[in-house]
Amino acid sequence: MVRYNHDGTVNNYLRLADYDSQAQDIPFLWLDPGRWIDKNDPDDPATLYSMSITSNSERFSSDFVRLRWRPNPSKPDRPTVIDPFDFHNSSYDTNPRGLIEVVYLTDNNAALSEMLSVGFEYQGRPAERILLVYKRHKKNMLEATMLQSSKFEFQNGRAKLRKYMHDGKVTAPCFIINEDDVLVLPRQFGEKTARMLYSKATLPDSKGTIPIRPFEDYADDYLKWYCDQSGFNYSKDERQRIAALFKETISSPTTLETYAGRPLNEHDEQLYSRVVQRLIHADDDLMNRIIIHVLAADESFHRKCLEVVLTSKDQEIEEKNKTLQQIENRIREKNIMLSSLKQREADDEAKHSKSVEELSQLDQQIKMTRRNEDEVLKELENNVALKIGLRSVVRNMPTATDSPIGSIPLPCPLSGASKKAEPGVEAGGTLIDNLEDSGIYAIGEISTEKLSDGLLATMAATRFLAMDSSFCCSITNSLSFTISGKPAYHVAVPIDWTNADTVLEKANQVDCTVLVIDNIIDTMNEGLLFSLVRSGTDKTIVFPIGARGNLKLLAPELWERIFYVPTDGFMQDPSDEMLAQYKAKDLSDIEQVEFKPKNKESLDENLQDTLPNNALVLPCKILEAFRRNSAKTDEQQKRKEMSDFQQWTIDHLLILVYAFAGPREMMIFAKNIDETNRAERLLRRIDKDAANEA
Repeated sequence: MVRYNHDGTVNNYLRLADYDSQAQDIPFLWLDPGRWIDKNDPDDPATLYSMSITSNSERFSSDFVRLRWRPNPSKPDRPTVIDPFDFHNSSYDTNPRGLIEVVYLTDNNAALSEMLSVGFEYQGRPAERILLVYKRHKKNMLEATMLQSSKFEFQNGRAKLRKYMHDGKVTAPCFIINEDDVLVLPRQFGEKTARMLYSKATLPDSKGTIPIRPFEDYADDYLKWYCDQSGFNYSKDERQRIAALFKETISSPTTLETYAGRPLNEHDEQLYSRVVQRLIHADDDLMNRIIIHVLAADESFHRKCLEVVLTSKDQEIEEKNKTLQQIENRIREKNIMLSSLKQREADDEAKHSKSVEELSQLDQQIKMTRRNEDEVLKELENNVALKIGLRSVVRNMPTATDSPIGSIPLPCPLSGASKKAEPGVEAGGTLIDNLEDSGIYAIGEISTEKLSDGLLATMAATRFLAMDSSFCCSITNSLSFTISGKPAYHVAVPIDWTNADTVLEKANQVDCTVLVIDNIIDTMNEGLLFSLVRSGTDKTIVFPIGARGNLKLLAPELWERIFYVPTDGFMQDPSDEMLAQYKAKDLSDIEQVEFKPKNKESLDENLQDTLPNNALVLPCKILEAFRRNSAKTDEQQKRKEMSDFQQWTIDHLLILVYAFAGPREMMIFAKNIDETNRAERLLRRIDKDAANEA
């Protein structure tokens, strides 16, 4: 069955049945339309395709065709169809002659002959034979009649019986069929009703006949046929014979039987006689047509009529000629304008083509310029990084005249105090109070509670922190008072210092658990940074960040051990007076966490694909610390812990992605976690600080 696209072109051919040329009774092996179809089976395709058949589909007389096909193992759902229009396949019969299409007319209570004369809805190209179902006989049984599709006219979505068939048949055989033998096919695009086929190869025995044409049409057709058979000449001398001709048709049963193709009973003859007699009346349209035809054939009468008409129409004809001349002049002018417009259109198309070509060339030049610009900017950035890096290398180059241990000042305590911790109060609550007493205020959705939780969770994973120098002293001192009851200490390392043991030895001379070491990240003293993170010290070391632009120039491996503390959501008022009350609290109260590889699966997939595995250890340990601090295991709590972890570590993760993959991957990662604005702010700060440093 031909299947169409929305625009009316052929899409493919739906496989309805297989044809067995050797079968006598049932040549069609029908397929179940609701069956499960494996499109990968080349021996059982659902549809057939062929460019040649599709493009030549109008050469088929029906929407139902018989095609030859063979399996296509390379493309099982595209079986190969043998071209029926190839002269090598001359014996290839595309017309399934045994096929019978079914049309239901049971919704109309009118007689079958009236329905066929008026017409019924039908779309598509019919099969060679059509079985018209016009009445329900009894349960599951239908009354139908068979007609050739050539007896119908198909126009504008309707079909009706041709008025003049000249075969003399006014009736058709009647059959009683089983409704279960009617196959309903899938509906096509734009079809109001589904198409149907009769599944049997032959119809049951006829149960009589049924009229298929109104007797008025039959009598009209018979009269014309009789005139043709009798050789009647509509000349002037035989005009009077018209009435006699009607009477003769009534009294000519032999001629009537010849036309009908069978003997007629007395009832039919009487009926036909009455119908033909009605045609004799003057108001009948057929009679008028015959008289007009006869008079028009009379040359003398025809010539006189023309003279009368032309004499009375001379003035009208002259006016019509003037109007015609004016119309021709206007057409001539419009043609000249049209020619001018076509020439202008051709000129515009040429200009457009030239503009498109020039635009394409400009676009290529712009792309090349941008490519060169990117290369220049990249080279400039590399040169800036190289200059800063070389400066750091030169400063960090060990010399034979390294300063002795005494050249590093002894660490001194940070100024300020913290609130005294009350007995039984958890470290988190004390740290919150200390942060607030230090004049640190949270803005927006961020809170000091989240800052406190994040710091304590991070302390369970690493002892090395990096934070904005604006918040460094207050946060570090608050943390130190919380875990040890003592202030944090601070030491400034010379910019060219590389001996980590000397720094730690100085730090061990003072009673502190948290140490702030200045002049390392801002001077990119990578040698000292690597030495410190590998030293195994039990002190918490904080590195202040004065210029964020240097962050992208540091070795990314450092961020595997050093955690970047986010402080964007906070403000500090240094004028607040702080109470000098605190109570020591043993650092051992903060239980360390172990790295669990399973936590890596909880991180963003893009993050896992972008960063090396070792760089994910620190975020995983902090995630484990967040989860450990809560005893609840319900899904709502888990989502909250994951959200808190992401909010706390987002800046650190963005810097990791920036350091290892670059700004483009950083923005992609931020978009995946809905943190694009935050990433853009961080990127602007880094680039701005880097430019200032350069």
